Amino acid sequence: MADRWPRRANDPPMSPAPPAPSMTQRPSDTDLVRRVRDADTTALSQLYQRFVRPCYSLAYRICADHGLAEEVVQEVFLTL
Repeated sequence: MADRWPRRANDPPMSPAPPAPSMTQRPSDTDLVRRVRDADTTALSQLYQRFVRPCYSLAYRICADHGLAEEVVQEVFLTL
């Protein structure tokens, strides 16, 4: 029934096509780490965007110094 054209007024509404999987699913953390090991800079950027705030928050709570917390976060991501 959904393949008829033109649609009639009493036809049930057509549901939209589901989005492509790549648009709805973000890569897992494990997948990103694997890609970083393979020198994928895009994966490193995605990991950074995902974890920079929680890493900074933790580092700041431990050292209570903004500058030192920034250095710690930088070192963490440089070691990946």
